[in-house]
Amino acid sequence: MSTPQPTLTAPAILRHKHSAAYIGVCVTTLKNLKDEPAFPRPIQISRRSVGYLRADLDAWLESRRQA
Repeated sequence: MSTPQPTLTAPAILRHKHSAAYIGVCVTTLKNLKDEPAFPRPIQISRRSVGYLRADLDAWLESRRQA
């Protein structure tokens, strides 16, 4: 009898490094993308950290696919 493997999903909020990997770019490119009006705005997680909502990144990726 095999044990079912847990399904891994990305967290709802991704920090810079993980956001970059999630959309398939390097961190430098992510930092350049954040200046584009269509790119999702980062959200403040704590006083010194920000991240991106995975749903916002998904929506942005989908908009790029249709472009």
